[in-house]
Amino acid sequence: MLPPSSIPGRLEMSPEPLTGIVEMSLWSDILTNRILTGISIILVAGHILMYLRTLPSVLQCLGRNRLNIELEHSYNMSKQRNLCALYLALPFCLVVGRYRLYRPVFMADIPETWQTPAIAGVLFAFLLLRHIMHLAARPKRVPNEVVQSAHHVLLTFFIPLTFIMLATVGILSVVSCSDSVIKSALLWEAAGAYLLAMIREMQILVSYCSGFSTILYLCTSELAPALVLVASAVKL
Repeated sequence: MLPPSSIPGRLEMSPEPLTGIVEMSLWSDILTNRILTGISIILVAGHILMYLRTLPSVLQCLGRNRLNIELEHSYNMSKQRNLCALYLALPFCLVVGRYRLYRPVFMADIPETWQTPAIAGVLFAFLLLRHIMHLAARPKRVPNEVVQSAHHVLLTFFIPLTFIMLATVGILSVVSCSDSVIKSALLWEAAGAYLLAMIREMQILVSYCSGFSTILYLCTSELAPALVLVASAVKL
């Protein structure tokens, strides 16, 4: 009988570390990401009461057109909705950067330290372009409050979308899903939320103007900026 020390053994585990763990380690080692993550936690946790007050109204707006107009009519609620979306922009950008949901060619030369701030800049540019297109194409005969409520539907959907994305990251990370699986799930969630926001916008506007004017407005203020964003990320 061979002594225990002489029994041949075989390593069943891969000698290479899991790619997702390595990428997470590298991403979290970047000082900028660590600072921004801390700031995002403070922003969300420090305003948790505001989120608890706002979320019921926001969730109701997802299912009923009229409530979007009522929310816009309430100065306090619309202001809190806008602030909630603003504070969630940073966690959203961190998730986008961590899982490379948006990594166009023109950002390849940007150091990893500044990738998340660059993504935040792209998000700001997208919202600015969207607002400019909104001003250029807004229906003239529709009450301003209705137009604004339709335009701000995206902010309303953005709040639950970001919480869902954060929950997705947490749950799929716990069950050891690969980064590619998490990335796919996040992209589907973002695309679904954007599509549902457009449908809700259409439902609000079509009650006040013709179907042609509604489609023209949505193509100009929503589809055009979205296509610009997607085109910038496509590798030719």
